[in-house]
Amino acid sequence: MTNCIATLAIGDGVLHPKSLESYQSAAERWGADLVAFREPLADCHFWWQKTFAIDHLLRYDHVLQIDADMLIAEDCPSPFTECDPGRLGVCRDLQHPRQYRLERWLSNQTRRWSKHLGLRQPGGRQCINAGMLLYGPRQLLPWFRLWRAIGRTHKFPAWGLGDQSVLCVLCVNFQFHQLLADRWNQTHANTSWRPDLPKCMTRSIYHFCGRQDRAARISGVDWRAARSTVQ
Repeated sequence: MTNCIATLAIGDGVLHPKSLESYQSAAERWGADLVAFREPLADCHFWWQKTFAIDHLLRYDHVLQIDADMLIAEDCPSPFTECDPGRLGVCRDLQHPRQYRLERWLSNQTRRWSKHLGLRQPGGRQCINAGMLLYGPRQLLPWFRLWRAIGRTHKFPAWGLGDQSVLCVLCVNFQFHQLLADRWNQTHANTSWRPDLPKCMTRSIYHFCGRQDRAARISGVDWRAARSTVQ
């Protein structure tokens, strides 16, 4: 089985050097290829670019597609055994009580898309985060194409986390996903919203989403904490 870590690093400075280093290290440990897309995959908002990556990854059996603003701990085990390639592995977006202030906002976004699509609306705490997607590309291709087609119909909107909100509505209604443990995508890392996450990370993947300075937050976290502890 050939596995892959894929990320979209479109634009100067999008992929932090520490993030790239941690991805390279993980790929080597897990026996996976690392694919970093440096050029736009389509003429659309960057949020929706992730729906096109799968077209270039069909030669792989299992893909971990992650955003460019993440770190993978040096002792993080391989996620490829956590989810069948026929399911879309995702993590919930709101993982700590301090994040629950976003619940109403997320609900408002999914409500819009649920009305557009005529589907049941997910609750705010049912929302998934699209920064980490674990999937078999050949098996999940029809769902990615549907996700993309919805975006195209609405001109790939740049409001309300459009890509993530649409995916959340599809997952909740059609149940083609598998909810994974939070540690595979620890959202809002290194912010006051996540006092539970140590700056010396172990056995997990941190996601530095949010409006605050991502580069500074990534720089302030040690993804090699396991090695430091051993030494």
